[in-house]
Formats: sequence, C-alpha cells, structure tokens
Amino acid sequence: DYLGTRFMNTIHVDGGNSTVFVIPVVGEIYAHEVGEGGRYNEVNPDFNTIENSTLEVRVKKIGLKVSITEEAISDSSWDILGINIKKMGRAMARYKEEWIFNEFSQHGTPIFDNNLRSQEPAAGTTGRDEKGHYNDTLSVEDFLDMVLGLMGNGMTPTDVIMHPLTWVVFARNSMIGNGLSFGAFGGNEVHYNGAIQGTPAAFGLQPNGNGQKLIMRPEQVQNRLPVPLTINFSPFVNFDKINKRFDMYCIDRNNVGVIVQKEGLSQDGWSDPERDIRLLKCKERYGVATLNDGKGITVAKSIAVAPTYPVPPTVEIRTTV
Repeated sequence: DYLGTRFMNTIHVDGGNSTVFVIPVVGEIYAHEVGEGGRYNEVNPDFNTIENSTLEVRVKKIGLKVSITEEAISDSSWDILGINIKKMGRAMARYKEEWIFNEFSQHGTPIFDNNLRSQEPAAGTTGRDEKGHYNDTLSVEDFLDMVLGLMGNGMTPTDVIMHPLTWVVFARNSMIGNGLSFGAFGGNEVHYNGAIQGTPAAFGLQPNGNGQKLIMRPEQVQNRLPVPLTINFSPFVNFDKINKRFDMYCIDRNNVGVIVQKEGLSQDGWSDPERDIRLLKCKERYGVATLNDGKGITVAKSIAVAPTYPVPPTVEIRTTV
C-alpha cells in the first residue's frame, strides 16, 4: 500500500565496510530514422563523471525497539506481540516513504517555491484569490509548467503525486455553494447565476446536471487535469497541516531514484527475566537517492490549500471629447 517504493529501483549490495556507493548520472539517448542502405547514427550517452555531478548514496541503519511486559502479554485477550510486530513493520515502511518524498522535495527539479516569492517573484505560483491577488495556489498554467519542465529535462511525464488532503485544490470552489462560476482547475459544475444545477441560464447557457461532488476520487481529479497523467495520493508527501501548505510532484516513473539495500528488514526478540519484559527489535540498512540529478522529478513547493479564482477581467474606459 506504500507509494514511494513503487517508483524506486532497488539495488542489492553485499558486505564490505564501505557505506558509500557512487552511481554515475547518465543522460538520455534518442533513436533516429535510418534510410535503406544508410548508416546508423552513432549515439554517445552523456556520462557525468565529475565529482559534483555523481550520485552518492550513503547507506544508513534504520530501526526501532519495543518493550512489552510479560503481564501485558499473559493477561491480555489480544495478540499483543502480533499487534506490535505489525506496527513495527508499518513504522519502518513509513520512515522509508517519508525519506523518499523528502528526497523528491530536496533533489527534484524545482519549478515553483512559494517560500522564495518575496526574494524572487518568478518562483511563486500564479493562482489568485477572489480579489485577483496571488495567494500561493496552483493554477492550470503552473501545472503545465511542471509537466513542460519535466519534458524539457528529456523525460516523459507519467505521474502526479500529492497528499490526499490536497484534493480540495481541485474541488473546493465547486463545493462551497451555488453562485461561483469558476472552480479550481476548471471545476465548473456550478450554475452561472447561482440557480439550481441543470436549469437554463442566460444567453442559452445551461450547466450540466451532475451536481456538485463532495467526494473526489483520484480518477475524478485526473479528469480535471489538462494532460493524461496518473494521479497518486500518499499521506507521507510533505504537507504542513498547520499552515496548509504542501509539495506536489510530477515524475517520469522510469527515471526517479534508487534504494540501495544492504540489509533487508530483520527482527530479533529477547527477554529480560530480571524485569519480566519481552523486547522486540527490527532494523534495516539502506540508502535513498534520486537518479539523473533529479531531472525525472519536477517539484512545486509550499502550495497553499485554498480556492483558486480566474484572473478578473480588465475593463478599459476611454473618454472621447
């Protein structure tokens, strides 16, 4: 059920005292049309071998320990040991997921970062509030910039990843109530004149009668985006629940990153007879890193969870004398 590991290639390494593995950054290669009797175009992959362009993966040991009293085990009607073993496994998987998405945010190609808007206005997204001021939300044009940035890196956009609570970016305006004529990312299933859904409006306009959707599944979000990408939700994507800010990724699932696995997940158990305590321990040794200098990931950082409105129309009044 964990998302981040699906996009990572796992490399198993054996023994040795070294904990650093260097993987070269290899550029994309392209095919060409070959005429009948003609020569094949020779393609040389671009290998970055200078020190600052290589990918250094450092393996770390991750683990945790749980202690349970013998009384809790013997007196409980529940399988206390089994419950804790499952929780330990989930905790280890959660740590790996959070590490992966932190790597996405830190080492992916940054397209937007609203934290830098005051120093560099071009770094901010272009979503607007109801008064037409920038409010750090994501507009359709911003999303397209994320996709085009990935294509500019020579990658093929395949997936979008975000926190599940941020789906309101796609639906919120159409949930608030009748009277709004424009929803975030084109969520326009709202009557133009604030009337009941499906009834005729002025100038022959008539919205559909599908009603306002309060439940937003990934495929519904996907249908609101202007490009056919797969939408993925993960609760471990960077999300500031206090300030309602989140990071969002567009990726090429074939060029994301690696997990260098030195030791798989293992578990040990032992007893302390002096204190009548049963102890459980699990550990895993691995490292996480992005490939190709993060070119397979584009990132929009610190996006606000708020309604997005269209740019107010500009009216010019000219007085002729």
